[in-house]
Amino acid sequence: MMIRYRMIDSNILNINGKELIFDNNINNVIEYNNILIVHVFNNNSSTMLEQPVNNIYGVSNTGKIIWNIQEFFNNSNNEMYNSFHDISCVSMYMNQEGELIIVTYDGLAYVLDIENMQIVRRLTTK
Repeated sequence: MMIRYRMIDSNILNINGKELIFDNNINNVIEYNNILIVHVFNNNSSTMLEQPVNNIYGVSNTGKIIWNIQEFFNNSNNEMYNSFHDISCVSMYMNQEGELIIVTYDGLAYVLDIENMQIVRRLTTK
């Protein structure tokens, strides 16, 4: 079932009639298995130091934030990923296999398992 949502302003998402206000601009929204995955970014800054960290959220069809990207790193079975405390994501997209990919400022891409809140693997983008 599709989630009814629309952007009202650069930082406000209306989900089934409920407004969810983010501190930064909404850069991208992907719907995945009845969850809206929202990437926020500071469009008014040209430096990564002013970008938000842990800036991808899972939002329910009722407009409630149900997870933050940091939880994927904290829940990882791989100790290498558990060492990340704060990450700044510059983009996210779905690949041809239907996997969610997030790309960090460091040029690393991570394939996520949304249902199990796990990192499947890491890719290098640069």
